[in-house]
Amino acid sequence: MDLPSEDHLIERETRAQLLDRLFTPPATFKRGNPTAYFRPLYSIKLRRRAYLYSHAKYDLWVMLETDREIETYNENPPKVDLPLDSGQIGHFSISAVSRNVGGAISLHVIVSNSADETENVTNADESAPGGSPGLNVLRKWASQSELSLVVWSPESLRANPIRLENLKRLLRYYSVRERRFPSGLDVTVVEVLKQHRTLSLLTLLESLDGADQDAVLAVVATEILEGRCFSDIDKYDLHYATRLSIYSELGL
Repeated sequence: MDLPSEDHLIERETRAQLLDRLFTPPATFKRGNPTAYFRPLYSIKLRRRAYLYSHAKYDLWVMLETDREIETYNENPPKVDLPLDSGQIGHFSISAVSRNVGGAISLHVIVSNSADETENVTNADESAPGGSPGLNVLRKWASQSELSLVVWSPESLRANPIRLENLKRLLRYYSVRERRFPSGLDVTVVEVLKQHRTLSLLTLLESLDGADQDAVLAVVATEILEGRCFSDIDKYDLHYATRLSIYSELGL
């Protein structure tokens, strides 16, 4: 008697069901290793707390949270079970899934040789972190499912470490902006910015003498992250000397 191959045991689902499953965050967050890296952060984009369990996942979260082309994402999608050439079922870990403003869906996978940074692409014998067999299986399935596959490494996530660390600092102010904005402060900050071609963060703060500094920084973070203010955070550490302009990025 012929027994069904293992791939027939994988539940078939429509694309709509698949996307619903991928974008649904876990009801409760469970950390496999209670001593491992863990960072819970509030996401303005998701309107909920995000749970990140590696340095690389934190870096990826910053990319997803600050990319204005990304409409929504899930930083903890479930594993995907896919049939392998050996007849086994591979359990594929996906670092995140995102949808951009045009509706395109992307799967994000972090590949590293360090077990401390990311999970294996799959725990099946055919694949290892960075190894092509398992990654090719995932890439083929993504293509068939009309999904893009974005492969990251911890190094590629930190291609511009200055910008990345500045974004992390801005997000700390941005995530609490709704609690920090005194009425009308955002309008006042923008009015000061309009009076200058460019100005330093220190000049802005001095122009608003008496205003709560953290509140002003929350407004500045919002203006930068939402694309209404240019700055030189790609080149230099966020500081009192940081240049700001609402007119143009030229010269920054």
